[in-house]
Amino acid sequence: MSADTNVLVVGAGPTGLLAALGLARMGIAVTVVDQEPSPSKAPRATNYMPPVVKVLDSFGVLDDLLMVALKNDTFWQYYKLEDQRVPVCFDVVKDLTPYHYGVQCGQHTLASVILQHLAKLPHVKVLWGHQVLGVQQDAAGVTTTLQTPQGTETLRSDWVVGADGARSAVRRSIGATFEGHTWPERFVATNVWFDLEEHGFGKTTLVHHPVDWAITVKINEEGLWRVTFGEDASLPEDEVLRRIPERYGRILPASAQRAAYDIESAAPYRVHQRCADRLRVGRVLLAGDAAHITNPAGGMGLNTGALDAAHVVTALGAVIQGRCDDKVLDFYDADRRRVYWEVTNSTSTEHKRRLREPSPARRAQDFGMLVAARENPHIARAIVMSFFDAEGHPMPV
Repeated sequence: MSADTNVLVVGAGPTGLLAALGLARMGIAVTVVDQEPSPSKAPRATNYMPPVVKVLDSFGVLDDLLMVALKNDTFWQYYKLEDQRVPVCFDVVKDLTPYHYGVQCGQHTLASVILQHLAKLPHVKVLWGHQVLGVQQDAAGVTTTLQTPQGTETLRSDWVVGADGARSAVRRSIGATFEGHTWPERFVATNVWFDLEEHGFGKTTLVHHPVDWAITVKINEEGLWRVTFGEDASLPEDEVLRRIPERYGRILPASAQRAAYDIESAAPYRVHQRCADRLRVGRVLLAGDAAHITNPAGGMGLNTGALDAAHVVTALGAVIQGRCDDKVLDFYDADRRRVYWEVTNSTSTEHKRRLREPSPARRAQDFGMLVAARENPHIARAIVMSFFDAEGHPMPV
């Protein structure tokens, strides 16, 4: 049975689209399918860190993204109980990398920019409203069964990249388990029209507090911000919107509480630390949230997924072009799982711990480390490199 495409990418989020773009730029025929009718605008990832900025540049999308996104070279750590704000500046690594800044925008904005680039390539198809029902493979290729607007169809490919999110149908089809744990609290991501910079917040601010911790991110220049906080998972989920003003009242400074804001959207979700027990089974690879999920503290989720995409392109592209055998895909499997457990999981868990640290002594220790970085560039550099190294090695040069 002949293949309809070289590579089928399941999932049209940034991870899947980056994998598709990288492979397509190598002359490989790619089809992307997604069960949604268009890129989702739900509150999701917003911060793309220096290693990912490098990937975006190498894939040719950075310049276009910067036309609609924000550059940010400073994170603010706001210790609410002490009422102190401490900056962590990316520019301390300017001598190591030209990518000494982050990029901020809604996940759907990044997806839209990548889609514009994919649309210029003749051997790429993007099919919306196509839900994966199952994946079966043999020695020659993979047959994917899809529920489409026209009914049930099958698509034959040489390879499949599953980037279809935490509830991945591809992961279930290959029998991979999703090992790890679920955090007891619920996270609430809100998009709000309000200018937090006028009230002393940076483009990204991490609010440290045992109860009223939060992550605030400026999404665009028009005044849209992301405010994410946690709440007791036993509270009724359908009353999240009613509870937001009370939480804003405790999270935001008094000057902001007196100003008017407009909540655009809110999304409650459970948070996990999980990774598939294998990211490669035969001709099927997993990437992004289909491969691993993490809490959002420190922005390690999509950043790790975007780097998965870059490694998929390098490894699978080399196999398809005959430059190496498929054993390199086993290395992708082992190494990206190692990066998750040794870097992504541990770093995001530590950032989450710092955000809601209850111990005054340990909170003071965390705070003191950041204050010391103001006067010691070696400490500042170590903090920045630990913050954003989702590849498992120092910042890219």
